[in-house]
Amino acid sequence: SLKNLYQDNEELQAKTDDVLKSFNLEKYRERSPLNLSGGESKKLAVASIMCRDPEILVFDEPTLGQDANEIESFIKFIDSEKKKEKTIIIITHNIEFAFEFIPRTILMAEGKIVADGPTQIILSNNFLTERSSLVLPQTRQLSLALSNVGFQELTNITSRHEITEYLVKVLENKVTSIKEE
Repeated sequence: SLKNLYQDNEELQAKTDDVLKSFNLEKYRERSPLNLSGGESKKLAVASIMCRDPEILVFDEPTLGQDANEIESFIKFIDSEKKKEKTIIIITHNIEFAFEFIPRTILMAEGKIVADGPTQIILSNNFLTERSSLVLPQTRQLSLALSNVGFQELTNITSRHEITEYLVKVLENKVTSIKEE
C-alpha cells in the first residue's frame, strides 16, 4: 500500500494531490471508485500506479472506450513520462493512434512477431498489415488515394494534422498539388 511506501503522511498526501491533479481527478477525491465512469476508473487506476513512480509502464488498450479529449490527455501523459526516460510499452489495436503517436512497433500475427521497427514504415506496409489482419491507417489510405488522383505522394506525412495542413496549403495554392507531367 502507499502508506508503506510513504512513511510520512504529509509526503503521502502531497504525492496523492500531485497525481490527482496531473490526471485531472481532484474533483473525484471524495467519490467512491465504484461511482466513477469507465474512463475515470481507467485514469484512477493509472494515477494509483503512478504514485509508486514506476520505471516501466505497460498499457493494454489504453485508448479503448476513451473519447478524443481523454486520448489527447493520455498522449500528453505519455510524452511527459518519455521525457523522464521511462520505458513505455503500449499494446493496442488502435492503428490510427499507433501510427501517429508510437515511434516503434512490434507487430504480431498468430502469436509470432512479424515485424519490429519504425511504426510508420511497418503500418504503411500493406503486406504486413494484411498478414496481421489489420488495415492501413486512414492517414496512409488518404495519402495513397490522393496520389492515385494526381496529387504528389505524401510519403512523409504521418499525422492527420500534417495531412490537413498539406491540403489547406494545396487549396491556397502554396504548394504544387498535381504531379508534373
